[in-house]
Amino acid sequence: MNDNIASILGIIDEEEDKIVDEEEDDDLVMLNGPSVEIDEVGAKQDGARKTRVCSSKEKLRSELASIPSRIRLTSDVWTTVTTQDSAHTGLELSGKVLGALKDWGIDSKIFSLTLDNASSNDSMITILKERLNLQDALLCKGKHFHVRCCAHILNLIVQDGLKVAGNALHKIRKSVKYVKALEGRLTEFRKSIEEVHLTNVVGGFLRLDVSTRWNVTNMMLESAIRFRRAFINLSYNDKNYRHCANIEEWERAEKMCAFLAPF
Repeated sequence: MNDNIASILGIIDEEEDKIVDEEEDDDLVMLNGPSVEIDEVGAKQDGARKTRVCSSKEKLRSELASIPSRIRLTSDVWTTVTTQDSAHTGLELSGKVLGALKDWGIDSKIFSLTLDNASSNDSMITILKERLNLQDALLCKGKHFHVRCCAHILNLIVQDGLKVAGNALHKIRKSVKYVKALEGRLTEFRKSIEEVHLTNVVGGFLRLDVSTRWNVTNMMLESAIRFRRAFINLSYNDKNYRHCANIEEWERAEKMCAFLAPF
């Protein structure tokens, strides 16, 4: 059963990706002017792919409908610079999730939903549970419906631990951002690397940080530590660079990496 569902999902993802790519190509063609005609063969292939996607979705709905047990789901929502605030309200999110459950025909088969601890998720789960209970769709009136994401809780614990060495982390994070922000700064930093004989350092170049992902923070710290001498050298050559960590803070960064490694 699981293999069948995974196989069908793979087909849907692959075909939908092809459809999106072709639609983007069509948009480019249209931008070239009305005299350019879209290839009829390509249009037929696009129609055939959409038909296969619909067929695969129907197969998946049948598979899901035949499952005798309840289904556990996990959801993750992130914000982009183009996302409107209203899109992340509890009411809006609950409507989207319920719509998806109904679309796949599993709104009466859900056991639990795992989410991170964002306040909008708490609001969403309350509204969604109420709406599903109106259909008598949840076991035990939804007592076990909301499962909090352990990875997110662990991330909060790690982030709290990192505050102990906050100043060192802040300086190193700022240093990496400073160097990678402009091509001219990158050029100067590469010169600094050559001056302190670090051109053969293995392990890759500087990595930008994502403050909410401790594994990315760890990779950022490891990459910066490899080039600490270059950062110190840059602080002497670039009067605008004011975020260089001192020796003690670099040592603290090494301890942070040791702290983050098990996670």
